[in-house]
Amino acid sequence: MTDKFGNRSVQEYDFPDDHTDTWTLFDPVHGLARYTLIGPWKNARLTAENGKMGVIPGAADLDRHWVRQNEFQERPSMPIVVDGTTIRNIPVPCSLGINGKGFDDVVEDHIEFEFPEPGSYRVEIFCEPYILWSHTFEN
Repeated sequence: MTDKFGNRSVQEYDFPDDHTDTWTLFDPVHGLARYTLIGPWKNARLTAENGKMGVIPGAADLDRHWVRQNEFQERPSMPIVVDGTTIRNIPVPCSLGINGKGFDDVVEDHIEFEFPEPGSYRVEIFCEPYILWSHTFEN
């Protein structure tokens, strides 16, 4: 049985319980790689089953990869465009942070910023399954 991304279920692997490897556990809803662990298959399988996660042999780069058809693939970049102090083409819904402080979820595909004081403002947008987007505005 496979998930919506063509990934095998944990039960479909037939590694011996004592087979030791590096394993990546991933979110079966989005395919995002969440954790890596080194150890026997039995531990990886039980961890995946208890956490309702998928598992695949190998070590993913957790910031860059997701799992598709039992392979690590690059996560897509966000299509955001910066125009002055406005950002457009934001995938919604998503989360926004400015200088490390989180704000309400974003529900529109554009934001125009008005920064209160001179300085640098690092804006980050998190939206699964995309790679984290960031830009520093100078005011």
